[in-house]
Amino acid sequence: ALKGLLSKVCLEGNKKYKLDSISDATGDAKERKTSAVLTFPDEGKTYAHTAEGINASTIMVIRQALKDVFKLPEDDILNAIKQGQLQKLHKMQPFSALLAMCTASQYTVSSVDFEDVVDEKLPAFICHITVKNFDGVEIQTKGPQAKSKALAKEKAAALTLAQVFQIDQASLDEAAKELQKNLSATAVSKLFEVGTKQKPAIRPEFTDMGEEVDGNVKYYKFKCVVGGSEFLGRGQSKKDAKNEAAIEALNSISAKKIPAQ
Repeated sequence: ALKGLLSKVCLEGNKKYKLDSISDATGDAKERKTSAVLTFPDEGKTYAHTAEGINASTIMVIRQALKDVFKLPEDDILNAIKQGQLQKLHKMQPFSALLAMCTASQYTVSSVDFEDVVDEKLPAFICHITVKNFDGVEIQTKGPQAKSKALAKEKAAALTLAQVFQIDQASLDEAAKELQKNLSATAVSKLFEVGTKQKPAIRPEFTDMGEEVDGNVKYYKFKCVVGGSEFLGRGQSKKDAKNEAAIEALNSISAKKIPAQ
């Protein structure tokens, strides 16, 4: 989703960029380090980061550029991330959803602490969750009282999602259904449909970029060019890779919002 947002703002600002990602060929696939380099040749700016996993380094350099080059506020960046995570989030319990959003946003859950509540009848607990944002600022949330630590943690996580990411879990199912309805046709056909409605009309062009192997997994790659901007997709089948490229292009043309509390 962040790649789509980057492509969108570059298209609007008539800026060119190049994004390269190189994985270390040694070690365990899950712990393998990947280096990402994002370059804006006309601005003379380069952003580089190395981290474990395939996406972490790419997310970091795109985030840095969105804030530095385009001066985008954090809320706009989080909205794009939420759009990309929507299909996963609505199936998760609050704490799992919180961890997923933190990982995708380069936030961290710093601490999860419990407070015993003195009650004459039954024991009760209150959960405190601390989240550190992209800029290193800690945000603390105090959840409501619950009869067990597990329930207290979930309630506090739901509150944290609303306060930190403006995600109301009660609205996620409806938002996910709407997104699925919009993408009921393949993203490729949807992209062609959207392209014809643009003024002037744009026609997507797809290119098979071959294969790559990451650990023991083989991926296919497709490139989609729309209005002079390139969008890369990767998947375990050519269809998935092409669809992924189309989704990135669709996100750049029109970023949707997720209902907030």
